[in-house]
Order: sequence, then structure tokens, then C-alpha cells
Amino acid sequence: MELQALETYCTPDFLLLETGEVWDMEKMRNYIKKASEQKSQVKRINSFNFIEIKIEGKMAWVAYHNKAEFMSGDEVVREINWLESASAILTDEGWKLQLLHSTIANKE
Repeated sequence: MELQALETYCTPDFLLLETGEVWDMEKMRNYIKKASEQKSQVKRINSFNFIEIKIEGKMAWVAYHNKAEFMSGDEVVREINWLESASAILTDEGWKLQLLHSTIANKE
């Protein structure tokens, strides 16, 4: 939930395809700004199970399962699972995400 992370880890033309919606960098920035203003006692913990990673020159893609657990104290109050894929390009600053496709999935 850090705005600077978008600039560090994403290309300026980054797109997120999130369950039927298209999110560009402006929409991502607005979401992060609003979310960071909310005070919540719930902590989000993500874990990843990688299916496949391919790197060819300055281009890479990855497919993986992403699980988010929302914790209140020691209790999981919500869990969400996604099937995701992402493409990245190698820049002078390192690898940056250019596209992320995310679909809600059943539990692994």
C-alpha cells in the first residue's frame, strides 16, 4: 500500500486486469491513496504458489496462485484466493511489472 512501490516495481503503462476490470496506474494510485487513509486493525498476509516462470531475454512471465489471509489478532477473518499471471520487462532499474491478470479462484 505504498505509492512509491508502484513507480519502483511497475512500468508507467502498467495494467492490472482484476476480475473483469481494467486498472491503469491512475486507478491504482487512487485506490492506494484511499486505502491508506483507512484505519484498520486487520492485517493482510499474502502467500504465493508458483506454477511456472519463463524468462526470455528482457521479457518474463509468471503464473501463480495468490492467497490472502486477513488476520484480526491471531484469527483469520477472511481468505481470498486468486489465479494470477504477470509479465515483466527488464529495465535499467531492474525488473518491472507491465501486466498483471488476476482472477478469483477456489481455495487451493
